[in-house]
Amino acid sequence: MVRRSRPGFTLIELLVVIAIIAVLVGLLLPAVQKVRESAARTKCQNNLKQIGLGLHNYHDVRNKFPHASYWFAWGTWAVEVLPYIEQENVLRQYDPAGIGDQAMPTLNVFPSNPQIYNQPATAIRAAVAAYQCPSDPVARQDHWSGSKGNYAANIGNTVNTQDIFGAGSGDYGGVRFLTPPMRVKFPFNAAGMVPSLKLTAVTDGASNTLLASELVKAPSDQDLRGAVLWGWSSGVGTWFLPNDPQRDVIKSGDGQCVAPLPGVPDCVSSSEPTRLAARSRHLGGVNVVMTDGSVRFVPNTIDLATWRAVGSAAGGETNTNY
Repeated sequence: MVRRSRPGFTLIELLVVIAIIAVLVGLLLPAVQKVRESAARTKCQNNLKQIGLGLHNYHDVRNKFPHASYWFAWGTWAVEVLPYIEQENVLRQYDPAGIGDQAMPTLNVFPSNPQIYNQPATAIRAAVAAYQCPSDPVARQDHWSGSKGNYAANIGNTVNTQDIFGAGSGDYGGVRFLTPPMRVKFPFNAAGMVPSLKLTAVTDGASNTLLASELVKAPSDQDLRGAVLWGWSSGVGTWFLPNDPQRDVIKSGDGQCVAPLPGVPDCVSSSEPTRLAARSRHLGGVNVVMTDGSVRFVPNTIDLATWRAVGSAAGGETNTNY
């Protein structure tokens, strides 16, 4: 009786096939991740383009940019620009007497219930898609100061609270504060009632001046980074480089930060002024929108003096090419 051999793999052949598949998967996964990140980065750039157009539409209607924030609790640019990025249904949920310029008609005169955290929960917890970068898929936090986002106004070349006293009020760390396109409005002194800027006041050139940038959300209700509806968290400065290894700082009493957090840059609560860096989950830099509405990718390796020059609207610097 003749035995017929059964077709099949030997153990060695099977191991070889498995090894080949493993190599192919190892080659394929980085490529897939690269494609996904490229798509996420493009979406992020589109968000910034939409925000830039919204801010320009706001300017066309009101002949000025919105303030970056109205002190610490009376709303921010991220609230005022909502109807100009097709989110008027979200803005309608707010009490208009408690946000923006309407909350500060005169010095020390405010509505009875102005703070952003006293606005309807449906308003401040609305996650606006245009404020979310797909590369930073941190779970949305229903923070007491509102939902978090990934985009912040440029508040200048020094610290987040410098503008409340107006340009020329002093230096920080030996660096002269220079006016950004969107100002921080402080209600309790006349110097702090700074006007919003018009495009004509951006004398450094709209294409050379930063309007808004990315920031990384902190996945904690106790960390204000990413809470863009909240005053001090609505802006980033150019004091630090993009994705700077130095720690973000939130002044004690102005807000909170939690450190360390997994995958989030370190932060410290301090008696020093608040200063937040432009940050992203993209490799090598951050996406930004300039005051002319153009979107760019700024590398982490940009010269610090150039980056700080980009952060000012009327500093007269010449080294803004990168």
